[in-house]
Amino acid sequence: MPIVPFLTIFLDVVVALKQINSLFSIHKIKLKMNSLLAIGFFQGLILSVLLFLKAWQKKNHVWLMGAFVLFTSAFIAGPLINQWIGEPWGSFLVDPLLLLIGPSFYGYIRSLSRPERGHQLKVHLIPFFLYLPFLIYFALTVFAVQPNPQYMKEIYSSSYAVAMSIFKFGHLLTYVSLTFGELKRHQKRIEQVFANLKGKDLQWVRYLLTTFLLLSLLSLGIYLVAIQRPAWQNQLTLFNLVLISLYLITITFYAFQQGTIFDLDLSQVGEPRELPTLWETTDPKYEKSGLRETDVTEISQKIDQWMLGKGYLDPEVNLARLAEAIQVPYYRISEVLGKYRKTSFYELINSHRIKDIQQALSDPNYAHLSILGIAFEFGFNAKSTFNTAFKKFAGMSPSEYKKSIS
Repeated sequence: MPIVPFLTIFLDVVVALKQINSLFSIHKIKLKMNSLLAIGFFQGLILSVLLFLKAWQKKNHVWLMGAFVLFTSAFIAGPLINQWIGEPWGSFLVDPLLLLIGPSFYGYIRSLSRPERGHQLKVHLIPFFLYLPFLIYFALTVFAVQPNPQYMKEIYSSSYAVAMSIFKFGHLLTYVSLTFGELKRHQKRIEQVFANLKGKDLQWVRYLLTTFLLLSLLSLGIYLVAIQRPAWQNQLTLFNLVLISLYLITITFYAFQQGTIFDLDLSQVGEPRELPTLWETTDPKYEKSGLRETDVTEISQKIDQWMLGKGYLDPEVNLARLAEAIQVPYYRISEVLGKYRKTSFYELINSHRIKDIQQALSDPNYAHLSILGIAFEFGFNAKSTFNTAFKKFAGMSPSEYKKSIS
């Protein structure tokens, strides 16, 4: 959609809202919005502390998600801090935190399957520190002309201020894009290791990230409107921060309702110290492998023999169990599957399961079982995983397939 029509529609909506607000007390509405900000801030603060404690207890990188929640909570507290120390100094204090929100989310997703060293994480702080001198200069300029409201408006709409905002929004959207890319790579990696992806595919993270992307785009739209309507800047900013506050409240509520969403631990596949090797070798790059053609043939035959023994019917099967069963290092199995057989562990296991289930659906011996009951008989332990796999390998849903053979 072109920007101009979008801005026109948005302006019309804002005008309509202002007319509606005239029927109520503006002071009461602002008080309620500030209350929502306070609730979002304190709930986010509590959740971040709990995540930091969880990271300390389990020695993992969940502290990065805690940092994301903490920085986002502090960012929305700008108007509240303004009430304590005066406007706009509270906003200046939290403004650079926007450059830490994206890297903390991105770092958490990377850490789930590709643990990073400290110096790798520090690289993502460079934009934050580069931004600070420019912010300080801008704050000193505002301080110098603060007694003159007309100059203040000119400064906030200046090319310097716009450039700072473009940098922040560009930085944030860049990290959102990087995080989506990392989620896609994570999906490919876990398919090399697991047959059952439920709880490991980070679907909840996709929901959080998608919502965050929409909020970011909305924030950009609000900023563009605020440039054209400086008189509405405070109200629009407060409205935007309230939406982010509601986002934090939702995260907190969901985290407490589903207490395991931050507990994903991929160390169940082999020894934790071996995981980096596993993730490296599951990528389609095996130049330094040294695996000979005879080795490939031998490993492939062992895999086929194990499959003939119906090892894939084990609901808890994963790459480590296959490696133990055939006495082959799991990174070698991953290489044979990925490079030479052009498949993944997930596809290997579930394609055979689906073939067996298709046969069972037309077998009178299984007539007493429901479709899901048959799925459980052949190794699936979650309805969502089964439905996804069936549609992938059969090209239709289980119920559609059953109708087609009736």
